[in-house]
Amino acid sequence: MGRPLDLQGAPSSAPSPVGEQTPQPDKSIAAAEVVLGGFATAVLAAIFCYIR
Repeated sequence: MGRPLDLQGAPSSAPSPVGEQTPQPDKSIAAAEVVLGGFATAVLAAIFCYIR
């Protein structure tokens, strides 16, 4: 479910050359996983409470 940790994208103390962008980790994927996980938990809790 989670993505592997990318240690190569970690910022270094050395400045990057002019015009070269450093790759930024995509935090929207992690946020989407948290939202979907919370939604799934809420649905399961609602079903459990309804059955009980």
